[in-house]
Amino acid sequence: MDIHKKMDKHFNIKVNNKSVIILKYKRESYYDDNTGEEVNTIELITKIPNDVFDHRVVAIDIEGEANIKATWIMHFSQPGLHRYKYRISK
Repeated sequence: MDIHKKMDKHFNIKVNNKSVIILKYKRESYYDDNTGEEVNTIELITKIPNDVFDHRVVAIDIEGEANIKATWIMHFSQPGLHRYKYRISK
């Protein structure tokens, strides 16, 4: 198996100006029933846990997009996979 081909599936991003590798990310939005406002979230999915993901407030730079400022919501862990979810600040 060509290791470089496998790594093509990963994203190199920066979280708080530190380079990290993730498998994928998902952006979602929903309306909060209590406040009626739209909530935008981003979920980073990785195999490798990293301390930088556990910060309360993060700045995420994905493929040259403008920096996304976000606040930590949750961390879900299962064997071989870690999901970090953040609320995107306006």
